[in-house]
Amino acid sequence: MEFRIKQEELEWKKLGLTLLFSALGAAFSAWTSSGIYFDGNGSFVLAIFLLAVLNTGLKPFLVSLALPFVLLTFGIGLWFINGLLFMGTASVVPGFHVETFASALWGAFCVSLSQVFVYAVVLFRELQIVRIYRDLKRNRPPVVDNDDHIIDI
Repeated sequence: MEFRIKQEELEWKKLGLTLLFSALGAAFSAWTSSGIYFDGNGSFVLAIFLLAVLNTGLKPFLVSLALPFVLLTFGIGLWFINGLLFMGTASVVPGFHVETFASALWGAFCVSLSQVFVYAVVLFRELQIVRIYRDLKRNRPPVVDNDDHIIDI
């Protein structure tokens, strides 16, 4: 029972980290590109939430439709799908502007790069929790990795 609570907490933390790092990636892309800009904080927040919704809801459907293209381009097709979602978000959110598709690709690259960090951290944490849970089910004391490397004599 306690494991499920921790799993739910992990999902909320994952969502929070995803939104935070999506915002950082979008802010970095707007800062480094003259073709991406926000009129205000409200449009920035709305764009991040809509981008997160599109990435979780629409992106899997688009990837399944474009799977042959994604496979033929060795995954670079995913970058184009992300660029389309970035540009689609800009067309829906007032105050969020993406001037060219190249700017949308740059924005998608920055957001995707920020997401790599989130997934690396979350995936490592999930694997650690699963390993501890498995050890507890086998009635073994959990092995927790510490980074301090102190040897007790």
